[in-house]
Amino acid sequence: MKAPDEYGQKLVELIERSAQIDLLVVKSLQAVADVKQELEELRIKQRETTKILHKLHKLEESSGNACKNIEAVVKAYNNLVIRYKPYIQ
Repeated sequence: MKAPDEYGQKLVELIERSAQIDLLVVKSLQAVADVKQELEELRIKQRETTKILHKLHKLEESSGNACKNIEAVVKAYNNLVIRYKPYIQ
């Protein structure tokens, strides 16, 4: 049979271990909360980036069309210059 002091010491050790476990649980819950917050912030940035990429894609399409229009106008102008050059001089 163990002495009461040994039981008391064991009880203190168990209480300390329990406190350490509780501390680890709190730390892990805080870490999970931090990760969830960071994940939400990253998702917001991802949505914003997707919107910007969509806008850039539209701009790229419209600028490509604008370049084609400018090329057509330049070609038409050159054709007119070639066609009417004898009359201009």
